[in-house]
Amino acid sequence: MINSIISTFPPFKTISFNLPYTSTIKDLENYLSALFPPGNYLLSHLSGKLVYPEDTLASLLDRYKYPNNAKVCMFRYVPKVFGGKGGFGSQLRAAGGRMSSRKKRGEEENKSSCRDLNGRRIRTINEKKALIKYLETAPIRKREILEERKQKLEAIIDAEPLSKRIKFEDNEFLEKSEIIIDDVKNAVKLAMLKKSRHISQDSLTNRFNKKSQSLNSNSKENSNPMYSAISCSLADKINKRFNKWDQDNSLSDNEDDIHETNQYENESTKGN
Repeated sequence: MINSIISTFPPFKTISFNLPYTSTIKDLENYLSALFPPGNYLLSHLSGKLVYPEDTLASLLDRYKYPNNAKVCMFRYVPKVFGGKGGFGSQLRAAGGRMSSRKKRGEEENKSSCRDLNGRRIRTINEKKALIKYLETAPIRKREILEERKQKLEAIIDAEPLSKRIKFEDNEFLEKSEIIIDDVKNAVKLAMLKKSRHISQDSLTNRFNKKSQSLNSNSKENSNPMYSAISCSLADKINKRFNKWDQDNSLSDNEDDIHETNQYENESTKGN
């Protein structure tokens, strides 16, 4: 007889059977189906390896030997669970890898503030190692910088001389361009002066019209002959002043125009 120990699932306990050597896995499943409620179950070896219905207990005993030559066969009897679409295991492995890397990085950061047996901090030891490595490679870096500078200087020395600069010697074109620029400036100034004089003349005429209207209205309101005589004399004075200013302004305009035309002719003759 062989003692068969079957590990089950909660709330059931572990079961033990004494079966003959010639009993098969199919016979064992029939015994178990009578003890458990109907369902879809899986019978496997305790190590997780599958067993087949035609396997006998004697063959399993020869295949899986136990210490002290114990005549025992151990099995696991669990219900089958429907599987999913798959792929979840790879996600778990990826998440576990991220967690482990984060944990390692955190451990390194936390250890940097710890001290060794001599009382020195791990951070200072790591900085010292990095500084020693930097000083060891400093001559190499300095040599590379000097070589780069030397190559630049050699390139400047060996460079071909620059081509001769072309000098612009068209004096006639330069003189004409200067004359044209001066003519444009003078024309703009003349236009601005004429515009400003026209505006001042219009403002003066408006003032005169307002004063004359006010005098006429006052003369109509006041029928006193003395007041009317004074207003007439004031109006005559204003008319005389306006006529005199207009004549002076026209003369000054003519003189300015003559002076500007003479200046323009002189410049044009100089240019030619």
